[in-house]
Amino acid sequence: MKKLDEWFEKTSDGLLKDQMEYAIYIGIKVEWIKNLDEIYNYRSDSGQPLSRVKWSSEAKDGISELLNGNH
Repeated sequence: MKKLDEWFEKTSDGLLKDQMEYAIYIGIKVEWIKNLDEIYNYRSDSGQPLSRVKWSSEAKDGISELLNGNH
């Protein structure tokens, strides 16, 4: 992991987290997200970081799916 982190630092000034264009797409049930309205209303031009998901109790035993297959 250290070598990977060093490579990211050299090639792109570190990991580009909290940026929607680099998101990994994961399929889940919408009722598992407590703050869904906050996430839907996010604006990428706001300068604010992406909202973190707040999970409902229904998500406890749920299974998600990785959708885009590139990661």
